[in-house]
Amino acid sequence: MFYHLIAPLKNKTPPLTYFSKERHLKGALVNIHLRNKTLLGVVLEEVSKPSFECLELEKTPYFLLPFQIELALFIAQYYSANLSSVLSLFTPFKECDLVGLEKIEPVLNMLSQTQTNALKELQKHSASLLFGDTGSGKTEIYMHAIAQTLEQKKSALLLVPEIALTPQMQQRLKRVFKENLGLWHSKLSQNQKKQFLEKLYSQEIKLVVGTRSALFLPLKELGLIIVDEEHDFSYKSHQSPMYNARDLCLYLSHKFPIQVILGSATPSLNSYQRFKDKAL
Repeated sequence: MFYHLIAPLKNKTPPLTYFSKERHLKGALVNIHLRNKTLLGVVLEEVSKPSFECLELEKTPYFLLPFQIELALFIAQYYSANLSSVLSLFTPFKECDLVGLEKIEPVLNMLSQTQTNALKELQKHSASLLFGDTGSGKTEIYMHAIAQTLEQKKSALLLVPEIALTPQMQQRLKRVFKENLGLWHSKLSQNQKKQFLEKLYSQEIKLVVGTRSALFLPLKELGLIIVDEEHDFSYKSHQSPMYNARDLCLYLSHKFPIQVILGSATPSLNSYQRFKDKAL
């Protein structure tokens, strides 16, 4: 018998102990019985056999990736949030057969010498601030950074404010990254979200462009996060659990081999000061 500490999802009950006939890894999603209901829960750790009787859990094919578990624990601790509520923000991963797509060679515009120098400088740091006027070519630098990440067989995430995902930007990204691109935002229907996740699980989607909730998606081999218009207030959640998506990205850059680029024509004072002090 194995005993595990489980955090029930969408429930403020503290973590509870359940038993299983097999060992489950940290982050695995399981079905648990609680107050005559069947709920999903997340395995937090394996524990010793308790002195009281436990209920049995049931396995599922879903699990949270290591960076998701680490991020959830940080949010709960840093923002004094209920762990079960925080874990409910995250979309779990499911192993499935990979889709054998032809390799896509992005057709990119040539960078100017200034843009090339900026890109080389960004590559030297795990977290950077790309500070440039509107129309100065930040998007082209983003695209080259994304293309390099995909070339390394990693995935990339481009976060944008709620209102910044314009049709022109969508068309431009689609033209360059084709089937590797997936868009994630609040206006997707349940069916569209299901189709999106199926492509994400099969790793057909390697670049996700979305609003702040896209940070909680299960991107395997995540290598790059770009936060466009990093000063925008829509990156902050003012509902429980509260968080600042920009700051969470910076945390990930310190804990995992994930490069983070903050971009803005008018950076927040917080980010600008960090950049001047070289704390990014």
